[in-house]
Amino acid sequence: MALLPLTALVQNLAARFPQLVETVYSRGAYPVIARIVTIATGWIPTSLAELLVAAILIWIAWSLVRTIAQLVRKQRSVLDAVLHGSVTVLALAGSVYASGTFLWGLNYQRTPLAVSVGFDSSSGSVEELRSLSRRLIAEANALREQVGEDPQGVMRLHAGRREALGRSRLGFDRLQEEYSVLDGRFVGRPKGVLFSSLMSWFGPSGIYIAQTAEPNVNMRLPHTRFASTACHEMAHQMGFAREDEASFIGYLAARLHPDVDFRYAGTLRALSYVLRALAQADHDSYRAILDSCSEGVKRDRTAERTFALRYEWAWSKVSRRINDAYLKSQGQTAGVQSYGKVVDLLIADQRRRL
Repeated sequence: MALLPLTALVQNLAARFPQLVETVYSRGAYPVIARIVTIATGWIPTSLAELLVAAILIWIAWSLVRTIAQLVRKQRSVLDAVLHGSVTVLALAGSVYASGTFLWGLNYQRTPLAVSVGFDSSSGSVEELRSLSRRLIAEANALREQVGEDPQGVMRLHAGRREALGRSRLGFDRLQEEYSVLDGRFVGRPKGVLFSSLMSWFGPSGIYIAQTAEPNVNMRLPHTRFASTACHEMAHQMGFAREDEASFIGYLAARLHPDVDFRYAGTLRALSYVLRALAQADHDSYRAILDSCSEGVKRDRTAERTFALRYEWAWSKVSRRINDAYLKSQGQTAGVQSYGKVVDLLIADQRRRL
């Protein structure tokens, strides 16, 4: 039970010394930890984390049934059962929280990526948003002409989702040559989730599990979203815990990928973030710029929205709130809104390239 307050204390101290975390943990200890754990779990073709979660749920269900049986037989008092159950839950939660923090989570307290790469991270202007939107649409339109489609006219990965998992890391190999902060980072193969249908109902498109160093991807995602999500989760594996930074690194890896389907998927995802920001900042410009999307790009965006709406229900909202609370507990004060902060990094990248 002492693990919870001890871990919280370590996180609080780490947040006060981001440069020390960057040097000692993020660039020192963590790459070694990630490599060792990934080698230990990477040979398993399916998600080990998913199997462990299933095992824990079965154990919890069995323990509950056993406790109820003991209460019925009066082999245990209600108070004893409640106390024992509470201690067990706290011990399990503490173990998961502590292991996740020390195996990966301290990366939340590292130096911001914008500082590490020397970006001008000042807030972007509306004109910069317009310019970035136009550029990404032009790139997406051009790339869209080079990718395949399914019978409904929606973009598809040229050999399907599972094959794409094996190609995901190719962009990261090139990315490490461009950014020294990423050099030498080990990325393993992302894994498809067996219970992707269930995952779809709960909202996440992907999840990185620190205890097994596995980037997990929902196998039911539209093909455009699938490729960008794989890159996002692999960025987490590289030690970039903040959601905006993982999204940005995932975009860069997709942009540098040798295969056009990944380049298009990454560009479309970045475009979605930027258009959302532009819609809030200048709706008239948003409507005008949106019309310049090609018909293929429009169909792909519609397919992504249709998928999201299909699984929009009460549990996905609960899941979103849990994720929001988790991110805030890790020092991301914007919570789930931090996913949208990737736009600041995209604008900073555009400034660097101009």
